[in-house]
Amino acid sequence: MGNRIPHGDNATEIRFGFQRLEASVGILTDGTSGQYLIGQGVGVYPVWIDPVTLTAGSGLTGGGDISADRTFDLDINGLSVATIVAGDFVPFWDITATATNKKTTFANFEAAIDHGNLAGIADDDHTIYSLADGTRDFTGVVVGVDPVNSNHLVTKEYVDSSINFVFEYFLTGDASDIGGIYYDMLDTHTGDATVDLDSAALSTGDDQALVNFATISTEPGATLAHRGIHGLHFHAMKVSGTKPVRLYWELYIYETDTTETLIGTSEISSLLPGIDTELDLHHTQAIDVTMNDTDRFVVKIFANVEATGSAVVVRISVEGDTASHLNVPVSTETLSSIYLRQDGTKALTGNMSVDGGITIDGRDLSVDGTKLDTIETNADVTDATNVAAAGAAMSGGAFHDGFSDYVGNEHIDHSGVSITAGNGLTGGGDITTTRTVDLDINGLSVATIAAGDFVPFWDITATATNKKTTFTNFEAALTHDNLISGTIA
Repeated sequence: MGNRIPHGDNATEIRFGFQRLEASVGILTDGTSGQYLIGQGVGVYPVWIDPVTLTAGSGLTGGGDISADRTFDLDINGLSVATIVAGDFVPFWDITATATNKKTTFANFEAAIDHGNLAGIADDDHTIYSLADGTRDFTGVVVGVDPVNSNHLVTKEYVDSSINFVFEYFLTGDASDIGGIYYDMLDTHTGDATVDLDSAALSTGDDQALVNFATISTEPGATLAHRGIHGLHFHAMKVSGTKPVRLYWELYIYETDTTETLIGTSEISSLLPGIDTELDLHHTQAIDVTMNDTDRFVVKIFANVEATGSAVVVRISVEGDTASHLNVPVSTETLSSIYLRQDGTKALTGNMSVDGGITIDGRDLSVDGTKLDTIETNADVTDATNVAAAGAAMSGGAFHDGFSDYVGNEHIDHSGVSITAGNGLTGGGDITTTRTVDLDINGLSVATIAAGDFVPFWDITATATNKKTTFTNFEAALTHDNLISGTIA
């Protein structure tokens, strides 16, 4: 058996082996109290060693001497408290193919967290943030940047600097004197029926010209195209074909020598459907652009046609129920090219018709103008004020109604003259007595109002007259905060 301690669980055999070992080498008596006898391998004598203890370090509990199996446990609560910073390390188990314990910086750990996976994300307790539904007011001044697109929020400074006199030009189906595919843009609605302007069949390609619209000669009569938002409201549809198509427009300054200078391009529309669609496309002009007072505005509408499908025909509709118009900010000097100035410095550029009863400095233009024409034709009376013919016989007899003391109302049968209440009015009658005419809104026929229809109003400015405006303009003048409360659907 030699000096080998046998394997197994037979106590007698093991004790016998130790006795033989002690008798041959005396090793069992060499150790000191408390030491352990440790084998060192096959054919090598065991040695005595001091007791071994496994100690739990930072973040662990458990351990002990190796006289028995020992267990270690994590003890996070036993760690010291510290504030973590971006460069500190966080341990983690890598679930990739390497599957090992790893560490990462806190900055990297934080960046890997998905905000949408956090608990309590729906809680309304982040009072420092504005809510998307607009139910939490700002508590301080909000600053921003200048907008790029028409739907961008703007700052007060931008609004203050962009408020201008806005001019509206209506697109028409009347050919412009420029020729080609140019049509007139007028400062008033013509009231004509709808005009459809159809393109040729369009194949695939961007920037395909559809139709142009130009103001008439010398309009707008301004020297600046002001910064701000330029908007084009128009009607369009895909008449035939299946290729997807989107529209946009460009604004040009057109000079008398036919030079055209691009000053802005709108955003691109969504895909155009096969039914009449109202489009509102804008471009934001960041700076004022100098122009001549003889220059015109030109709008050009383009199509971007995509590849799939068959060639398309695009229709632009103007006037009538499809009233289309351009809104541009210009200076108030534009008014001088259209209206007479109070100081008399603006000359008439055409003949003016005057209704009866209209006076200037007490003189009835319609009556006195006729008299002046007669005097000029006969050329036999030259007197600044009156013509005296005392004692002279009048050729053909006296004209009773021409006497200076003639009162026409005294010679009229009042029962034969009536005041008739027309559309939207009630009352009236013959003039044998005082009559009253009242508004009768309820008597008007019912109709659905459209963007180009007119709404009457009383102008409270110095002119103080009855006016009308398009429903689009009326609707745009409404202030949201003055409307009664309600829920937006």
